[in-house]
Amino acid sequence: NMFGSCSKCQCHQIEELEESTEVHVSYLVDDYIASVNASSDAPFALSKPVLKVIEATKWQPPLEHRALFEADFHRKDAATKLLKTFRQKVDMEMFAANPGPAVAADLEARRFCSDDTLLRYLMTCDGDTQKALASLKATVQWRAEFFEGKSIVTVGEGVAQKKLCQSCMKDPRAHCFMRVGTDAAGHHVIYSCAGAAKNKKPLDGCKHLALELERIFNGNSVPGSVVLIVNMAGLGIADCHPMTPMMCLSIFFNHYPERFAQIVLWGMPTMFLGTYLAGIKLFNPLTQSRFIVHKTHADRTRYAQEYWSSNPEMAAWLDAARRLKGTPGEFPDVSLSRQLDDKDTQAMLLRCAALTTK
Repeated sequence: NMFGSCSKCQCHQIEELEESTEVHVSYLVDDYIASVNASSDAPFALSKPVLKVIEATKWQPPLEHRALFEADFHRKDAATKLLKTFRQKVDMEMFAANPGPAVAADLEARRFCSDDTLLRYLMTCDGDTQKALASLKATVQWRAEFFEGKSIVTVGEGVAQKKLCQSCMKDPRAHCFMRVGTDAAGHHVIYSCAGAAKNKKPLDGCKHLALELERIFNGNSVPGSVVLIVNMAGLGIADCHPMTPMMCLSIFFNHYPERFAQIVLWGMPTMFLGTYLAGIKLFNPLTQSRFIVHKTHADRTRYAQEYWSSNPEMAAWLDAARRLKGTPGEFPDVSLSRQLDDKDTQAMLLRCAALTTK
C-alpha cells in the first residue's frame, strides 16, 4: 500500500532511517485488487504493479478513492522518468531561440515552466512529449493574453506583484471561490457557491477561479492540487449560463492540468441530475472518478471524517457553509472565518461580513 502500513494491506519491510520512514512494497494484495475490480463503482481495473520505495504516511484514503490515488502516483512516476528529456526539449524549442536579455513575458514563461509544470503536462498527455510540448506552448500563449485582459488588476511591483479580481476589489461578494484550508491528503480545499456570488458573468467567474489557483500555486508553477467543493445551494437561472460549462472545461482542463484532485458536488438539484449523468460520460474513467456527488448528509459527514478531521477549523467552517441557503454574500459566521489558516481568505470574508452588517 503506497499510503503507509495497515493490517489489511500487509505492508512489510519497514525501515526507519534517521529522518524519515520508508516502506518497501512489492505488491498490492490480492483481496484489495479483487475488491476494487469487482466493484461496479471502480473507475478502472487494477493490476499488480511493483512499487518503488515511497514515503510512509499515517493517513490513507478511503477504499473507494484509493484506486484514484494509486493511479495518480503511477502516472507521476512514469512522467518523472521522462522529465530530463522533456526539459531539454522545452528549453531548446521554447527558450533557446531568444538568447538575448529576457523580457518580462519571457521571465514569466520560464518561471511557469518549472519541473512540476512539465510533469503535469507529461502526465495529462500520457507521456507523449510532442503533445505535451504543444499543450505547454498553447498555455504559455494563453497566459500572456488571459491575465492581461479586462477584469484583472495588477498591483505591486517585482516579486510583490499580484493580479487581483477587479470585481472583488470593488465588492468582495462578487464571487465565491476561496481557499479555506488543506485536507488530510495535502490538497488545498477551495469552496465555491454560485448562489452566493453577486457577479454572474461566466468569464469573470472563470478569471476569479484562475486567479485563486495562481495565488495558491505561485503562478501555477509549484506542486500541489485542489479539491473543489461546489455548493449548489441557491443555484438559480442566472447561474446557469449555457457558456459556463464549456468555458470552464476549456480553461481549467487545458491550462490547469492535474490541478483538480477531486470535485465534490453538494446539493445537486434533481433537475440537473440528468444533465450531469450525460455530461460525465464525456470524460475518461480516471477523470470521472474525480467527481464525487454527496446526495445526503451522511455522504458529507463520512467524507468530512475521512478528509477534514485533521483540520477542525476548516471542517467547522465547511459544516456551517453547507447549512446556508446560498444567497449573495452569505457565508459562515465571522468567528469561524477568523479560524481559517488562509489570511487572504480571512481578509475577504471579514470584508464581506462588514458589508453585510451595514
